[in-house]
Amino acid sequence: MEMDVFQYLNLGNLTLLLVALGGFVTLTRIVYLVPQSQNFIVERLGRFHRVLKPGLNLLVPFVDRVAHRISVLERQSPECRVSVFTQDNVEVAIVSVVYWRVVDPELSVYRIENVDNAIVVATTSIVRNTGAGLELDNLQASREQINSDIQRKLGEASGAWGIAITRTEVVDIVLDEKTKQAQRQQVEAERARRAQVTTAEGQARAKELTADAVLYESKQRSEAVVLAAEARAKEISLVAKAQAEEIELVGQALRDYGEAPAVFELRKRQVLAIEKMASSPSSRLMVLPTDVTQILGGIGAFAEGLGAFGNGNSAANGRPPASGTAPQEGEGERA
Repeated sequence: MEMDVFQYLNLGNLTLLLVALGGFVTLTRIVYLVPQSQNFIVERLGRFHRVLKPGLNLLVPFVDRVAHRISVLERQSPECRVSVFTQDNVEVAIVSVVYWRVVDPELSVYRIENVDNAIVVATTSIVRNTGAGLELDNLQASREQINSDIQRKLGEASGAWGIAITRTEVVDIVLDEKTKQAQRQQVEAERARRAQVTTAEGQARAKELTADAVLYESKQRSEAVVLAAEARAKEISLVAKAQAEEIELVGQALRDYGEAPAVFELRKRQVLAIEKMASSPSSRLMVLPTDVTQILGGIGAFAEGLGAFGNGNSAANGRPPASGTAPQEGEGERA
């Protein structure tokens, strides 16, 4: 069996095997398949030649070689913890993270040796300068400003390294225990002040509403008094007008019929007033004037006078006098 193997591996077959092996090696140095997530740096005789993009690429064997394989995926730098003194001399620690990717593989290889370390150093300087210009109270609310400053300034410096800063994040702002305690006291004091201000504003508002209510009530009372006065004045005006009309009617009656009807009406009202006083249940003693008998006795005379006055008017109008009325003296004789 060993003789068969040696017979088979003669000089011609060995040469053919070596040629095949050399061809395979040569082929691997000529044809390169570059993945989508990488770029290859090709050097020719020790100097940069070109960048192989993703896909099938051909090289000159034994002259060109792939010196570096660069990932073009986005990367995250290690957390950068920076001790910063704020504008009001408070020491805080700002923890930030930078995301970046290679956009120019040639520069990332030949312009800088350690990109991650360079990014950390640049980020430290930028964060320290930005935080030193802010007060502690504004530091928590200024994370967007810090992120923007890091991305802008670090982007300007990293352009020469062939990388692009995609985004930055301030992960945390760490305070020591004394500073935290002072902040808690400040927050509690601020809450107490706001509570006092709110209470004072509420009391002032309550007083204002009470004053408005009192003013509204006063206006309502004033309007009611004005309306009552207007109603009273209108009533007095109507009464005065009625009395004036009554007086005018009485005056007209006096001019037309003389004083007899007026005297009769006056006597009748006196009698009615005396009757009302006598019929009152609370009356025990009633004092009458001395001319009451004259008033009572004169009612009949006035009635007769009115009858005569009426008969005279009837005669003047061509009507006979009322039955049962005796002619007065002088009238029979004149008849």
